[in-house]
Amino acid sequence: MLLDEIPEQIRKEKGFYKVGGNGGHCISWHTDQDLLEHIDIDLVMTHMKIYAATLCRLSNALLLPYDFRDAVATHQARLDYYQKVAGPRFDLGPALEGTKGLHQSLDKYYASAEKALASAPDATVASMKKYNEVLLALGRALIPIDYVNLPRFEHDPAVPIPPLGRLEPIKDLARLDNDPPLRNITVNTLVRRRNQIVSVYRGLSRMLEKES
Repeated sequence: MLLDEIPEQIRKEKGFYKVGGNGGHCISWHTDQDLLEHIDIDLVMTHMKIYAATLCRLSNALLLPYDFRDAVATHQARLDYYQKVAGPRFDLGPALEGTKGLHQSLDKYYASAEKALASAPDATVASMKKYNEVLLALGRALIPIDYVNLPRFEHDPAVPIPPLGRLEPIKDLARLDNDPPLRNITVNTLVRRRNQIVSVYRGLSRMLEKES
């Protein structure tokens, strides 16, 4: 998305500060100083062509090019990391099992979708619609648990959120060994959040099995 970030070395030379998570943008980024004189029109046109080509390909794809197996593999790696951090203090086994089951269901689903696309010479947007609707549903379920901590209709603060950030309190458990009440509260919170993630994985697996 951020094709026009200023290289770090140039940003340092010019004294530009880093804005939020947007990288090397100068003070004119999203301020009243954001004027045409700061814009490289040729660069903007290049970006517009890239975005237009991307939208054109997505709009005309019979099968959307979204492979959520990569996302699930990323979740699994992060869960493995959190489990190592937690040690015996917390069990992420149900979530890890959920990623394995979901990955298997995704393998079957993508095989089915690709077979439908390849075996029908007259495949159309309409004939592939049900597959694309499932892919969109996968994105709407998987992306929030990776990038969002608050409920659906609330807004997270504009600060970096780590992968599967709702499980980040796992890092506090070792420090809380000497504070049993707060540790128990933290564990209870983590149980609910883990179960929420497991519920998403299992629900998506059931949906995929039904649609494959």
